[in-house]
Amino acid sequence: MYKTDIGINAGGIWRLLLEKGELSIREIGEYTHFNESFIRYSLGWLAREDTVL
Repeated sequence: MYKTDIGINAGGIWRLLLEKGELSIREIGEYTHFNESFIRYSLGWLAREDTVL
């Protein structure tokens, strides 16, 4: 897994959350087909940028 991939896909998760609102990790996985670890990495990326709480 590469840092660039996490950043790019974190953007996709961010757009999904903007469109759908609050989602669980399971729901994010259902929409994106990312595994749980990747979703958690991406959410960490977004939290570090103060994009999600």
